[in-house]
Amino acid sequence: MIYSSDIYSSENLHSIKELVESSKKEALETKDFSVIEYAQSILVKIQNSLHEQNFPEAIKKPVLQYINEIDQEIKSIFELAVKKEQNPFCQEIQNTFSNVMYELLTDEQYDNVVKNEFDKIKLSAQTFITMIIESEYCDEGIVLLSDKTLTSQNCPQRYDEIFKLLLMKKRKVLKLSKSEQLGLLKYCNGQLLQRFEIDTDNEEKYFTKINNLRDHFYHLGTIALSLPDFNQLFDQLLNFSSGKEDVNIDRKPSEPTEAMLSGVTIDLIRTTFYNHMAKFQSIQGIIPKEDLLDGESYIFLALPAFAFIEVLRKSKNMNGGICLAENKVLTLDNCPEKFEDFAKNILGLKKTFQALSKKEIKALKYSVISEEEIPMPEHLIPYKTNEVKSIASHILQSSIEISQDLHFKGTIQNVIDFCLGAM
Repeated sequence: MIYSSDIYSSENLHSIKELVESSKKEALETKDFSVIEYAQSILVKIQNSLHEQNFPEAIKKPVLQYINEIDQEIKSIFELAVKKEQNPFCQEIQNTFSNVMYELLTDEQYDNVVKNEFDKIKLSAQTFITMIIESEYCDEGIVLLSDKTLTSQNCPQRYDEIFKLLLMKKRKVLKLSKSEQLGLLKYCNGQLLQRFEIDTDNEEKYFTKINNLRDHFYHLGTIALSLPDFNQLFDQLLNFSSGKEDVNIDRKPSEPTEAMLSGVTIDLIRTTFYNHMAKFQSIQGIIPKEDLLDGESYIFLALPAFAFIEVLRKSKNMNGGICLAENKVLTLDNCPEKFEDFAKNILGLKKTFQALSKKEIKALKYSVISEEEIPMPEHLIPYKTNEVKSIASHILQSSIEISQDLHFKGTIQNVIDFCLGAM
């Protein structure tokens, strides 16, 4: 398509509209939205340029109105395409993106505030980085909220470019130390890093590295925001975060399939716990490195307790079951005899846990550790409700039972060794 020098001319705008209309049928049949996305990117450029230039309102108003009409047509195409798209990973990707983003939006240490388009790009960049960090134990792709793995084989075509760019930097992000990863997240948010936050002997090399990574993820965020479905997620999340921190953004409860219910074994339950213990500690780092080195006794209760909390969080939307690794679901009917008490305890806590707010869940993580060992941050103390205390008590009792198992004791020690190695 060739544009005249006057990008606001009716000829150019009409050409864009014709492009959208002519490619509508093809896009819905082939699920290739590149042409429509190209038209949309031109619209955005025109819109931004129009706002920047000091045009009389009489010129701007009809042009913006026409742009809005074309934009609505584009959005309707995408909405229809999502409905026709049979790949269930579309919804899985959106669920994961929105949940991770909400965590970042409500986490005080990142100080995320969304006031403009660039703030959205920064938050998107942090979201993609966090998705990589949480996929540390997955060689093939990106782990989603449901514990399914997004790979090049099952990735929906509409998200193919995002997925490829995400994998492109996965190894580099995971090669950073945990403190460097946290520094990258803060740096993407525009925060200045203090010297004590930079765990490296070569400061100049470190900033060159994270500058390149930041630019890559900003670019990735820009691409994500060009898709209407991601923009809609932002609108929803901003509503949730504006004083409504107790709103649960998880989707409707799902029923376990026959495939999910088959193949539940003792080893799979142990693997699930190992993954959650290692991932939780390596990402959130609540237990200090010195305590891990000293092998403090409270760690052997705290790590299983963290795993219990993570299992409950992952299983919030699974009716009548507990989500395990490999996309399996544990119920009272398929539970190995050795873990029947465990299944009863954790299923008994689900209803109470589902009612907790994000802040109460954070308070719960500190409530399973003695105040003498690790004090709860002051801003979380008001969220240590009676419900939180009750759940913490039940989880600690289960942790005591599970830590007495010799196999689990060895598993906990392996997690400690792993976390120390990662640090």
